[in-house]
Amino acid sequence: MTPELAGQIVTIAGFYFGIGVIAALLFVTVLIKRASAGAQTAAPLQFRILIFPACVALWPYVLVRGLIGGSKVEDDHETSA
Repeated sequence: MTPELAGQIVTIAGFYFGIGVIAALLFVTVLIKRASAGAQTAAPLQFRILIFPACVALWPYVLVRGLIGGSKVEDDHETSA
């Protein structure tokens, strides 16, 4: 692996995780209530801190889930219990 290629990989990873931090902050502060019906009540700070690293790593899924909301199957399951 050449140093130029290694530098490009590090730059791409930096952009990915930089966007992930912004998306995770948006999710744990605003969008978490739209993603899950269980989070309609205020999610405790400890829970938000716990899910933050996963939100950074999985930010594309987190944004889609937060912007669109929970899935229809999950919502039906939670309301039937």
